[in-house]
Amino acid sequence: MEIFSEIYGKYYRIMSRLLKNGTQTAAQMHDTIHKSGFGETELYFEPSIREESWPLFRKNSSGDYEPIVKTGQTLPPTLLEKAWLKAVLEDEKAKLFLSPDEIVAAKEKLSDVAPLFNGNNIINFDQFDIGDDYESHTIQRHFSLLLEAMNRKKAVRLNYLSARGKEIDGLFIPCKFEYSPKNDRFRLLAVELDNDCYKGYSVLNLGRIQNIELIDMELQEDYQQYFLSKRNKGEKIIDIELYDERNAMERFMVEFSNYQKEAVYDKERDILKVKLYIDGLDATEVLIKLLGFGPVLKVLGPSDFVELIKERLRKQQSLSQN
Repeated sequence: MEIFSEIYGKYYRIMSRLLKNGTQTAAQMHDTIHKSGFGETELYFEPSIREESWPLFRKNSSGDYEPIVKTGQTLPPTLLEKAWLKAVLEDEKAKLFLSPDEIVAAKEKLSDVAPLFNGNNIINFDQFDIGDDYESHTIQRHFSLLLEAMNRKKAVRLNYLSARGKEIDGLFIPCKFEYSPKNDRFRLLAVELDNDCYKGYSVLNLGRIQNIELIDMELQEDYQQYFLSKRNKGEKIIDIELYDERNAMERFMVEFSNYQKEAVYDKERDILKVKLYIDGLDATEVLIKLLGFGPVLKVLGPSDFVELIKERLRKQQSLSQN
């Protein structure tokens, strides 16, 4: 099975996208290349297009670029991609994104492909057993409605039961889903509305939503900016030093692969310096993961997060003495 193929690579996909866009200005082409490529992609693509060394575009009288060929090619999935899709379809969470009929149809099309891996052979040793019930038709329906609201930019009326038994009923604009591997649960990140005004930013567990109703109302275009401003306000940057012992660096990158981070290797000290960007809501979950690395990892800041670690360690020490 071929893992790497040049024609399935990013550069070919960017060119296919440019050709599909039809006639476009130089600025539009630059924007597509910038958003879709690597840091150096613009230096490689744009001169070749402008100088017409690639016979795929021509400049018209208006100075815009016209594709010479009719359209970009849509590449079929590779055998590796099919095997991955077959494995993903076996995951119970797939029922949130696809209807039963869609899953059956997809499996029929992949009937001659072996799954890339068997999910039953994967054991999550550090996960709570109180996750969402993905077989629940209610949870499947709620997820589908919320996803539809996000795609159509609609508000919803939610009835929600908090962990303390408090019932909440209100208007929300669904903005994003988040999945917690530790809790095996999905969370909804949403902007709350009150008389057409933004009331705040809420995090709601999918499994605690009692009822959802799509609301047909015009939304202000700036709700995403409001959401991001509130979201980023709760962001924390954890400064970490990681020693290259017991395969710690590789384990860290795998463990925190879904978090934004900046890493610099200090050759003289043989350590990895990392800035880990997390949401404040994930602080406890991240703290537990970091403590699992033991003495090969050191948290330098921020001070409030360091204090949380010290307090956690003091509690553990107290429990071990009793």
